[in-house]
Amino acid sequence: MSLLDIIRAVRRHLVVVVLLLIASGAAAYGVYSQVPVYYQSDATMVVLLPSVARGVDDQLVPVNPWTNLGAQSSQVAASALASVAASEDFETSLIDEGVTSDVTVEVAPNYGGGVVLTLNAVSLQASAAQQDLVSVSALVSAALAARQVGAGAPEGTLLTVTDLTSATSPAALATSGIKVAGATVIIGIVVTVVVVLLLEGLRSRRPRPAASEAPTGAPETRPDASGPTLDARQERQETAEPNHNDWLDADLWTDSKPLVSQNR
Repeated sequence: MSLLDIIRAVRRHLVVVVLLLIASGAAAYGVYSQVPVYYQSDATMVVLLPSVARGVDDQLVPVNPWTNLGAQSSQVAASALASVAASEDFETSLIDEGVTSDVTVEVAPNYGGGVVLTLNAVSLQASAAQQDLVSVSALVSAALAARQVGAGAPEGTLLTVTDLTSATSPAALATSGIKVAGATVIIGIVVTVVVVLLLEGLRSRRPRPAASEAPTGAPETRPDASGPTLDARQERQETAEPNHNDWLDADLWTDSKPLVSQNR
């Protein structure tokens, strides 16, 4: 089937095609309106070295923590926090804090040194996704401090985490709602094509009226402008009276009697 045949088929069944496409669009809108929309908010945290260092005579000297980014201690702390955030204990603490979003804490791969954490929260409520990140940030910071204190780190030398970027405004995700709506439209188009092909198949199977043909045995009679038709002439000739030569037939001779007697 060529492209021209397809166009002709669509034109012949244009009403059916339009109705099916409208039904597909309505179904896609209905599916999309019923599927819940998820909202996502993102944030990042960075692991810093202490803001003070021990100098001469064991005195604490203020230092800039940003100058030591990429140190091995920061990398270990960032990886440790990502593992802690994936634990069941951390998830339990999130529930206790009222966090309802799906939270993910990972080490950002695009930053050198592995000292940047990415925080992700997905929720059905836009406000909850953003607010939950604030709670997650506080819990991550508390988890890092608790582990350092538990390891016997002196006060003033603890690694800390701080917000690198604030929680972004929640944005709607292109989730299953749009995917299901798109799948519905595709299915509607496929159904439309199948229906058109079926209608074309039924149309091609319809018996066509046979052309009228004249009987092969009957002679064709044409009217003669100068006189009666051939059939009329034949019929008149058959019904005409015998002429004067008919008595010469052999049968007449066998049944006839002699006109003059042969008796003497």
